[in-house]
Amino acid sequence: MLYWTFSCVVPFLALEDAGGQGYHFIKRSQKLATCVFPGMSLHWSFRVLERFEKFVDFGANWVNFADRAATPDNITLAEILFVGVICDCLIVISVWYLDNVMPIGPGIAKPFLYPFKVFSLTDLYHTGIL
Repeated sequence: MLYWTFSCVVPFLALEDAGGQGYHFIKRSQKLATCVFPGMSLHWSFRVLERFEKFVDFGANWVNFADRAATPDNITLAEILFVGVICDCLIVISVWYLDNVMPIGPGIAKPFLYPFKVFSLTDLYHTGIL
C-alpha cells in the first residue's frame, strides 16, 4: 500500500507545481524516468490523452500513437507503453531469478550465478535432459 502511494504521490508532487500548471515545463526525460512506476505511467498516459483530445482533431488513435509530430506533448503514448513493457520484463526476470536463488517455498536454492553456468553435454545427459 505504501509503495503504490509513494510511487504515485512523490514523483507527482516533485514534478508538478501546486496549481498543476507546471506540466508543460516537465522535461521528457523526467516523464520517462517516472514511467517506471505503474501509477505514474498511467498518470502520464491520461495527461497525453487529454492533450490529444484537446488539441488534435481526431484525438489519439493508432495512426498517431507513436508520431512525435502529431502529439501536442513532448512524450508519446508509444514511449510510455515501451517503458512500461521493458519494466515489466525486468520484473519478470528478477522474480524468476530470485525465486530460484532464494526459494521461499519448497525447493533447492541454486547457485548465485546459475544463469551463467556452462553446461556440458555429459551434465545434460546425467540430468535426463538429453
